Amino acid sequence: MATAKIYCKVGDSKRKSVKSKIKDGTVVQIIQEVDKVSTVIAEGVVTIATTPPPPPPPVCPPGQHLENGVCVPDTPPPPPTGDLDKFGIKKLHQSIGREWFSKWDNGHARSWVSEGIDQRNADPDDPESDLHANTKGSKCIVDGRGKMIMEGENPRLYINKDEAKWQNVEMTLGFKAIKAFPTDGSSVFIRLAARSEHQKEYNCASSGHTMGSFEIKANKTVQLRKELVHPAYADNIIASMKGPDRGVRWLCKFVLRNSGSGILSQAYVDTTGKGDNFTKVLEKFDTGNWPMSDSADLDIFKNAKDGTGVCKKIASPTSILLEPATSCYLRADGNVVEYDSFSIREIAPA
Repeated sequence: MATAKIYCKVGDSKRKSVKSKIKDGTVVQIIQEVDKVSTVIAEGVVTIATTPPPPPPPVCPPGQHLENGVCVPDTPPPPPTGDLDKFGIKKLHQSIGREWFSKWDNGHARSWVSEGIDQRNADPDDPESDLHANTKGSKCIVDGRGKMIMEGENPRLYINKDEAKWQNVEMTLGFKAIKAFPTDGSSVFIRLAARSEHQKEYNCASSGHTMGSFEIKANKTVQLRKELVHPAYADNIIASMKGPDRGVRWLCKFVLRNSGSGILSQAYVDTTGKGDNFTKVLEKFDTGNWPMSDSADLDIFKNAKDGTGVCKKIASPTSILLEPATSCYLRADGNVVEYDSFSIREIAPA
């Protein structure tokens, strides 16, 4: 009885293990073998189909981008760092560099006092916060849940760090005056001051300069101030609105930044205390046109000693200080005041 088998011949190879030899142009034969006599019953040349490359994606016009193969309109990106600061308070300007936030909410209740101006009197949990007063006993009391009480005749909380400088800033703070503190001096609920070397004022009056500050007094005066020698002030710029009573919490902002060849100072308040409804109440664009008219202030300025470094006397009582300085600070006079949500952020010039 005859035996028969059928197999493939791919090129010069027989049997089944020839897949790797099947290439484009390879001859393939189907062979029938009967009693060792082989007969080609089919023959062909392998042609491997190739897939053409996909067409290039369409180029979208400006203002559109490709989505699922179709050009669709762009959507505006979100703000780079959000519209709220870490305390949930609305930013007027985005941060572009250094930021400082009070650490009064870190769960650690604490207090510290001013032991004088010849040393740093730092927050135990924040070496950048330096409490100074020319009378000992001024005190800061932190509850660890976000609030700080500052009391004394004239305490100042300077925010400074080694050789770092502050230039264009947005300062934000919540405050509520609690009661008066016995004093013979002025009575101030809050002063937010920027671009300052004021931390050196008692060692050198000429270093007591502060380019701008926003102040609310106990008599409800709301004003912008400028101090180029300690304690000689340019004429105060006073708002028509009045400040709060003791026991009423406000939020406020002070913005100081270069604008061309001048310096722009702006004061804002949110009387709701919610942090999302700030109203501008004062503005001064200082190009060297902020006068010092009071004769006593002019005498102090004239007689201030000259020196070097931060103690170098400012040239004129109407000078503007475009360069950065060591400190921003918070001040109160003759009051016990509760503060919260304090921040300082570097912003872009106007």
